[in-house]
Amino acid sequence: METSDYPSLYAASDKASTLAKKRYYRLLAAQLLVYTVISLAAMLSAGGGEQEKFFSRLSAFLLGVSLLLAWITKAQHYDRIWYECRAIAESIKTLTWRYMMQAEPFGSGLESSAAKKKFLMELKELRKIYGGGGSNVAEFGPSPTIFSQAMDDTRAAAWQDRKEKYLQKRLEPEREWYARSARASSLGSEQWLWLIIILQIIAFFFAVVQPSVNLSFLKPVPLLITLASSVTAWNQAKRKDEVAQSYLGTAQALAEFQGVASLEIVDSASFESFVANVEQTLAHERATWLIRKSVPAGLNLDHS
Repeated sequence: METSDYPSLYAASDKASTLAKKRYYRLLAAQLLVYTVISLAAMLSAGGGEQEKFFSRLSAFLLGVSLLLAWITKAQHYDRIWYECRAIAESIKTLTWRYMMQAEPFGSGLESSAAKKKFLMELKELRKIYGGGGSNVAEFGPSPTIFSQAMDDTRAAAWQDRKEKYLQKRLEPEREWYARSARASSLGSEQWLWLIIILQIIAFFFAVVQPSVNLSFLKPVPLLITLASSVTAWNQAKRKDEVAQSYLGTAQALAEFQGVASLEIVDSASFESFVANVEQTLAHERATWLIRKSVPAGLNLDHS
């Protein structure tokens, strides 16, 4: 499925989420960098004379910058915008696939007009839940398209054709994404952990040798500790360990669905049930992610 095949609100919310995420992490990185430079300036200011005055003034200036960055982070709420817009985008994707596959709440018993009316009602409810995120989506323009030709054509197709499309265009891409993201998060967490350990070892070395060696005004231990703390804060913000475990569990669950698809799907009714179960698994992962971010989990589409 191309982005243009989804309701245009999906593309708008996806763009808003991506932009807010970038801004959030850039602000965080800037804050941690400022703290590190302040520690470096404090170390260099120990030389005395004009050098001490210069670096003391630089530290004061950077402290002001850090306060400004903290205020911007608090005022703009980029993290919440990111979470809410991502929730809107993923919820729309789930609604779209349920609609196309004639899964609940858009079952085969509904006429086309009734199914579309139900879809619009679900979108309206989605906007109510994520009112804040929806207002930020407006930055990317109006969203006039709701039902694309691909959506209507897929819904009208035979269930066997819908099954093939769902397995190839929805289930496998999602499984592959979660598996790849789990591997990347696990590797990233390990790399950051080793960097923290190395910085702490170097700090320990200087702390031990510094009393017995004349390093003049060069006392790097506070700087190294600040670096290690900044790396730790960055790693905690990414929550790679937690993400890796969660994504791996979802990838395994989706792989299990792939394994039993040929056995469970024997007719239109069993296919609709299969789709509903897969989408509920994906919705559960999204809800878990949102709860960790203290954001409403969204629509309850479990109509079983």
